[in-house]
Amino acid sequence: MKNQRYLLFLAIVAILLIGKPLFGQYEEKAYHPNIRMGFWFGPVAPFPGTEMANRLGTYLGGGVFGRMNIPAIPFEAELGISYNSYRSDTTAELTTIPLYLAILYRIPIRSELDINLKVGGGASYAKNFPEKHQNILPLLYTGFDLSFAAGRKTRIGLKVDYNLLYEKHLDIPANAPSDYTLYNGHMLNIGLMLSFRFNND
Repeated sequence: MKNQRYLLFLAIVAILLIGKPLFGQYEEKAYHPNIRMGFWFGPVAPFPGTEMANRLGTYLGGGVFGRMNIPAIPFEAELGISYNSYRSDTTAELTTIPLYLAILYRIPIRSELDINLKVGGGASYAKNFPEKHQNILPLLYTGFDLSFAAGRKTRIGLKVDYNLLYEKHLDIPANAPSDYTLYNGHMLNIGLMLSFRFNND
């Protein structure tokens, strides 16, 4: 019994001695929101080798995004929307407006270059021509970006995004031609990006 009380006493002392610096360290690393807003612009195209790449070519796209760090550092949350146009040498054309929410992981390397990996999802408005069919499609979003500081609160870089527009679950429109086929859209967006940090520290 005396041994049990002695061990309990030692355990309490150890918790008091070790716990204080641990909790002190946690308080020193208190969460501070780091809000960053930015935009991008560049070429967009169907992913090479897909069915859509046989019908549409490269054109232009652009969008805006906002990021905020979350307590599970080095993770961040990103909310973004873009406008993308995919055209061809014929009358075929596709316009998409994807809206997504993604989680970013910043690779922890000692460098002036930030490398972020991203994965998320959302929904995308899509309208094709000349049929003029339009839908809201489920969206899978992933990609990465590279950036470096161009000032105390400004970063410039390159972003590469992959968008999967899930369309196969839809019914073929009643007024569609007999050879009309539904297939998922695999899109590749590459652009230059510029972002600005808005917190005061």
